[in-house]
Amino acid sequence: MLQSDFFDKETEALIDLNVIYGAGKHITDKCMIIFSKEIHTYLVSHYKCEIIGEIGACNGNISIYCLDYKGEKIAFYLTGIGSAVASSMCYERVYERKNL
Repeated sequence: MLQSDFFDKETEALIDLNVIYGAGKHITDKCMIIFSKEIHTYLVSHYKCEIIGEIGACNGNISIYCLDYKGEKIAFYLTGIGSAVASSMCYERVYERKNL
């Protein structure tokens, strides 16, 4: 099965979150979505990080950090496990306007 059998990149998207939420903000150069608590802890403890936002959740907020690495601003956060949770957190970060 070829990609062209199930993905059409030539026509306009039927669902576009920019239409619903507006364009996402450009605050950092990159954003890393971290699944490993060990990697997350290492980044926070070995680099100068600042909290630039948070993702709200009923079981506690998840901090979004930013660090400067070789002149690039890189955001990162520890995401929930599972594709549904991780992708919803990613969309929230791209289109959220309150905290960032």
